[in-house]
Amino acid sequence: MTPDPESRPVPAEVPGEQEVDFGRYLRLLLRYWWLPALGLVLGLVIGLTTTIGTSRPYEAKAIVYLGQPYAPGGTSQILNLPTKFGFAGQLVLSETTIRRVASQVGVRPSRLRRGTSTRPVAGLTQGKVAQIAPLVEIKVTGLPRAKGLEAANALADLVARAFSTYVDQKLKTYQARRARAQSRLERVNAEIESARAQQEAIIADRSLPPTEKYLLLANLSASLQFNETRQSTLEGTLLTLGDLITLAEQVERARVVEPATVSRAEPPSRRSSMIVGAVIGLLLGAGVALVWEPLVARVRARQAA
Repeated sequence: MTPDPESRPVPAEVPGEQEVDFGRYLRLLLRYWWLPALGLVLGLVIGLTTTIGTSRPYEAKAIVYLGQPYAPGGTSQILNLPTKFGFAGQLVLSETTIRRVASQVGVRPSRLRRGTSTRPVAGLTQGKVAQIAPLVEIKVTGLPRAKGLEAANALADLVARAFSTYVDQKLKTYQARRARAQSRLERVNAEIESARAQQEAIIADRSLPPTEKYLLLANLSASLQFNETRQSTLEGTLLTLGDLITLAEQVERARVVEPATVSRAEPPSRRSSMIVGAVIGLLLGAGVALVWEPLVARVRARQAA
């Protein structure tokens, strides 16, 4: 029975054949060395040209402190940092926000959306790990100087207001309580001054019988003791409310800590662009060198025909 030719084992490739192919490629590269060299030079020139000819648009950057609001009567934060950063990014890039700010600035919404971005700002650095702070940078790129500045400030103000709604309500409550306590303290102080004046008048009045004078002074002393206790309580309440208001204003409430400033965008690295261009040009030149002889032969055959 004749074996099937297709079922015969295929002989393994001889290592020498592969070496011959690589040797041929090497000879072609050495023969047409000027092609990779030309590609290298052209790549360097193109990489340098891109860095020189690239325009540097304006960048407007503003930094917003997102605040650290606490739950009523407690010390636990309401929102963690990842939630805050996610909310801030969604708020800045939402369709409603982009359309509102674009209309205010006078640019197309699509143009503002393309050039707007947010990123967290690193705070303290411990070793190689940066601790993220409740700060977010809002950057607007590609707009004219004045419009970019206005857009970045408008976005920053919008984020600060959105993150301050809860704390603003707390501040209104604290301020109302402080105003009420201050009003009561003023009345208590007036009552204390009046009682002390009456004490002095009764002591100086020699026409009053001793028993009546004693009863009047006892009543005034009890009134003074009561009002002085109220005075101490109200003063402590005012001090506590002052601390809470300061905490809410300086720590809990969001605010724009750095209004927008405008600068030119960082230019691309000239060295990196030239290296990338040189590598690409060298590879392209080497590829052309490998197929140079077939291309030349095909062109000559067409000319001869």
